[in-house]
Amino acid sequence: MKWLFAILLLMLLIFYYYRLFNVFFKIKKNRVFPLPDEVLEDIRIEAQRPIAEPKVASQKGSVFTFIFITSWVFIAIMFIVFTDQLNVANYMLLLLPLFQMEFLFNQLVFLQKGMVKGLKYIPWHKIDSYEVQSIDINNRHFGFDKKVNDGFEMKLHLGRSSQVSLLITSIEAHDQLQILLASHGIKQKA
Repeated sequence: MKWLFAILLLMLLIFYYYRLFNVFFKIKKNRVFPLPDEVLEDIRIEAQRPIAEPKVASQKGSVFTFIFITSWVFIAIMFIVFTDQLNVANYMLLLLPLFQMEFLFNQLVFLQKGMVKGLKYIPWHKIDSYEVQSIDINNRHFGFDKKVNDGFEMKLHLGRSSQVSLLITSIEAHDQLQILLASHGIKQKA
């Protein structure tokens, strides 16, 4: 039984490394927006900081943290398996850092076949619609930065319950994103 848990968790770690390499491989080719010469400060995932250049060199800290956390989880799994400390609570505690990996990578890039946000690749056909709201005092992103306060929040709807939120701080980036989404048949919600 303990080997089954260990094998399942190791398969989960392999899946996370596959996602990491797959995302950085996809980013290298077919990049549509933002292009390398465009200002990256116009789009944000978090209100506190603009997105980083979607390259491994710009994401060094996140990659090292990712490797450290996954190595720590691997070592802990091996410790639990070989010391016969089999307890479901031990395994559940090891899963907590893995579920927070999405927030490590502050990158957003639109490709010809989809978009990448953090470590998540979203193909165009999964985006149903989008809506744009100006950021006012009632918005949860209000108050972090003056540029964000004057900007927009774009929510990309992925099915019924899932959505991706982007913060746009310039009219030019807003217009370019609307043109890009319209070119892929994604309509704005009324």
